[in-house]
Amino acid sequence: RMMAAHAIEMAQIDLDKQAEQDPMERQDMKVPASVWRRRLANTLAQHCNCRTAYHSAHGSGQHIYMYGHRTDIEVLRYLYEICERQIEQSARSYVNGLDSYYYDRGQKKSMGNDFRRSAVDGLRTKLDEIRKDTEQENSEGFALVIGRKERVNDWVNQNYTFGSGSSSRYSHNDAGYSAGRRVSLSAGMSSSGSTKRLGGE
Repeated sequence: RMMAAHAIEMAQIDLDKQAEQDPMERQDMKVPASVWRRRLANTLAQHCNCRTAYHSAHGSGQHIYMYGHRTDIEVLRYLYEICERQIEQSARSYVNGLDSYYYDRGQKKSMGNDFRRSAVDGLRTKLDEIRKDTEQENSEGFALVIGRKERVNDWVNQNYTFGSGSSSRYSHNDAGYSAGRRVSLSAGMSSSGSTKRLGGE
């Protein structure tokens, strides 16, 4: 909803000023190497009208490259931080609750990864529902949001080329999917709507 309102606001600015105040750019974010984290970044990027690519190398972690309007990337970074933290906390609680009599360490690790990947799937469903609600509540703003996304796609396609990505198979985990649906997108917001400084817990 905030993004739809922002899209309307930016549409009222002439194109030259808009490009100056909210330019399209590429930003870099380093995260631990894991499939679920780059899938999370990509899921949130789609919601924020951005694009992502990644690069990972053995022993050097994983770099997520984010492409889009500067303000949309700021929203993406914020959402990534609070969603990653909640999913990781839920996954650790889930794994700690598994009975060691029935599951060995390797099985727990695999089930934890299934939980995290499924949580991203659950979050994606939640975001899809939010977009549908926003389209019904504010069709003008939603149309402008889609327009921003199309401009970002054109800019990325004209300026960057990407290789093919890789993924891995995983088993659906109902508990993880439900945890993803429960992720709070306003976990870092105060009651007044301003953002708290993250990471100070």
